[in-house]
Amino acid sequence: MENPFNRIKTTIIFFIAYFLLAILVNILVPGDMCNPGGGFAMIFLLVPISIILILFRIVKYYREH
Repeated sequence: MENPFNRIKTTIIFFIAYFLLAILVNILVPGDMCNPGGGFAMIFLLVPISIILILFRIVKYYREH
């Protein structure tokens, strides 16, 4: 049986890396008042990515049990 801490650790590492990448993209592709930058778009897409990740984890959990 797989250690459940490994899943949590990978999820935490993913979100930390995603936020750092969003900050980097925001620095590299800055926006202005009328045109948001790339970092804003990445943060905006974080909600659907999180929902997809949660659904994937739920389906995987119920397939294993």
